[in-house]
Amino acid sequence: LLYAVYDFLERFVGWRFFASRMQFRGVECGAYMAPVEKVMHPARDIAEGTRYAEAPGIAFRDFFGHAAADEDWCAKNRINGDLWRLKNTPDYMGGTESFASQGGHTFSELLPADVYYKEHPEYYSLVDGRRVADSQICFTNENVFREIVKNCGKILRRNPGAKYISVSQNDNSLWCTCEKCAAAVGGVSRLLFDFVNRVASALESEFPHVKIHTFAYDDTARDVHQAFHRNVVVQYCLRSCRGHTLSDPGCKANAAIAGRLKMLSSRCRELFIYDYLSSEAHILQFMPDIFRLRDNVRFLADCNVRGVYSEMDIFNQNSPCMEELRAYVYSKLMWNPYMSAQEYDDHINEFLQGYYGKGWKHIRRYLEIWAEETDGAHYDSVLGNVADDDGHDVIGRDGIPVRCAFMPEDRVNEACRRLEDELRAAEALAGPEETDRVRILRAGTLWYRLYHTMKGAADRERMIADNRELCSLMRRYCMKYTWSIGMSETTAMYKDFTLAPKDWNYWEKNSGRRVFGSRS
Repeated sequence: LLYAVYDFLERFVGWRFFASRMQFRGVECGAYMAPVEKVMHPARDIAEGTRYAEAPGIAFRDFFGHAAADEDWCAKNRINGDLWRLKNTPDYMGGTESFASQGGHTFSELLPADVYYKEHPEYYSLVDGRRVADSQICFTNENVFREIVKNCGKILRRNPGAKYISVSQNDNSLWCTCEKCAAAVGGVSRLLFDFVNRVASALESEFPHVKIHTFAYDDTARDVHQAFHRNVVVQYCLRSCRGHTLSDPGCKANAAIAGRLKMLSSRCRELFIYDYLSSEAHILQFMPDIFRLRDNVRFLADCNVRGVYSEMDIFNQNSPCMEELRAYVYSKLMWNPYMSAQEYDDHINEFLQGYYGKGWKHIRRYLEIWAEETDGAHYDSVLGNVADDDGHDVIGRDGIPVRCAFMPEDRVNEACRRLEDELRAAEALAGPEETDRVRILRAGTLWYRLYHTMKGAADRERMIADNRELCSLMRRYCMKYTWSIGMSETTAMYKDFTLAPKDWNYWEKNSGRRVFGSRS
């Protein structure tokens, strides 16, 4: 009923719920930006006897990020999921599709090492000849199975209204190599998902309405041969090329992903997606995929995906990556994956007009320039790895995958000049409410240009001045540039403006981790 009221306000009154009130201006301002809700069109007449009905294309819809953290915004944009139990959405706002456990990586919750490891190290993975507490579990140990079923039952009885419980791998690749696990036919994938199926079957009689959720990453999803139990929800963690649509047969990286999606859909009754919309290693990196999101969500719906969790910028109070726009249009797509190209374009333009004010067409052009200058590139969101046309990571001379090179090196200065010209034009037309929203975006283009051009630049003094401006914007708007590293280790640039962004302390900076696959 609540969603029907909000739909009525949008459809007939012209009301739009663009952004929440949670966008903090920064410690130097000490204030919150107001929520952005506006009437964008004159109210429509309603003919007598008008009737209409809608149902969401994606049943479970959830975000993780500051741009979509506010429960009021979520309700108004029909976000009903709560994978990580971070929301406090009351029933009068529609409540949430809730988990009894955490929303993933739960072997450590279901078999906590601080409880079991001392007496039963054999419950955990054998790695390099020793049992490791902070690892995965030993799937061939029957006592592990019994304890996890028992602990799932305890958690579900404490949370009688929960619709899901997650029985999923921890966030590492420390799989058990004991004699039984190593000898198992089908490898880790078979062991993991057979184990999840057994847990689901054991819990079904007492908890027939609870779904057993599990993660599937590329290393486990590519070799799935068995069907999943009828009450298992498989959530595929989607690390795709953001430079092309999932359905693009010309992108070899995404062609493999598309095949995996279709295979998983055929083996489970309910398929969820964990979609990484933003970078974790390079948080200030803009993802120029806004014009491909409609095709991607439609493809997911074609694969019978029933739930989507979208991980956005979870680290910045304010993001220079237009997370508010992305959250707004993505929420619309999850509700209606089959909207027309014109309808999707209208959503983008309405948001830009309502959020950025009179200079909105310059922001639209800003988006288009990003799309033009990165056209044809293959890149990952999380680490920023770049791939070649054969679907392999591009490796630098230092042996580390090339990252964040979304546009040709010889185009960076000119492309960023074009982007910054549009932002200046938009800011000149912005009103008092919109000025901060436009200025925040400048941090993204400054970071990208300096990341690729500051080291070894001839005009060093100008680069240092630009870097000082970038750091000032980051401080003013509470921006962090990477995750999983403490603040004290990521603030050196505030003390030394000669430190180029390329030399900042990024997560996985010196890691050889590949995303798209290596050449054999």
